[in-house]
Amino acid sequence: MELLSEYVLGVFELVAYIIGAGLLSGIGLYVESLAYASYLAGEIEVAAWFAAAGAIALYVGVYAVGATELLPRLRAFRSA
Repeated sequence: MELLSEYVLGVFELVAYIIGAGLLSGIGLYVESLAYASYLAGEIEVAAWFAAAGAIALYVGVYAVGATELLPRLRAFRSA
């Protein structure tokens, strides 16, 4: 029974990291599109803020959560 609960918890953690990385990456892409639209509208300062915020969200979603947390857990889960 303990093995089953560890397995379910592992799957839950993996799904949570997948959702988190996906949401953060999606938010980052959306904010980057707002930066581009602001740039095209001539609002350079607003575009710069959006670009910085989007880059941070993409960094956190892709690298901090995706590459450093999600991938090692996914590899460990697959090998188990």
